[in-house]
Amino acid sequence: PTLRDQDDYVFMIHPPIQAEVKKMLEIFKTRGITKVAVVYDPASDTQTIAHNIFVKEFSNIGTITFSEGYGKDVDYRTLSTKIIASKPEAVYIIAVDKIAGPVVKQLREQKYTGLLTGFSVADSDEFLKSAGQHAENFIITALPFDCNRNKTTQNYCDDYVKTYNRRPTAFGAYIYDTMHFVQKVLDTCDSEIRSCLLVFDHSKENYLTEGFTLNKNGDMPEETPIYVKEVVGGVFERR
Repeated sequence: PTLRDQDDYVFMIHPPIQAEVKKMLEIFKTRGITKVAVVYDPASDTQTIAHNIFVKEFSNIGTITFSEGYGKDVDYRTLSTKIIASKPEAVYIIAVDKIAGPVVKQLREQKYTGLLTGFSVADSDEFLKSAGQHAENFIITALPFDCNRNKTTQNYCDDYVKTYNRRPTAFGAYIYDTMHFVQKVLDTCDSEIRSCLLVFDHSKENYLTEGFTLNKNGDMPEETPIYVKEVVGGVFERR
């Protein structure tokens, strides 16, 4: 976060985690949820920031029934038991896919029936595989990339699956878009490179991710669209 909005050559080329937290708060407000349990990885700056922002903001409209960081040797059963004991209406799992999947599975196996939610890094085949049938109706905030958005994204996803035998993630799409953007700038710039990067007209480019652009400091703006996805029939679908 200290690197954001700095007038230097460090560019943040995907939406800040604050945008995802804001969207999740909207989801809970819309559903009338006032009791939430939160789990996150304290070793991750991104997840810790998301946790701290969410807890602060949600405390103004509801109650955090449980808040705990997990380690690399997380005991999913014990963690899930403590979450359920706090009686939340929803659980916000701020965790990578390989952690979120087993947590979701364990919560459902222990008969938790409330809403389960997460953030963009759970948008992967790894999550779906590890959570299995228990992934159904899991809701996440997601970065603005969808294979079905247009012909360009469809072709990209088809080629990716053929090559790697798995579904592409939004993070890979952002790298792809960034390389496309930088190459176009290098091909057309006739002055100082950084200046060209900041004044480049993104509106004419057919990016994989929606709203790909940079602000005056070279960062992805917080106003970048954030999707909401839900697992339906074993796959993530945009809502």
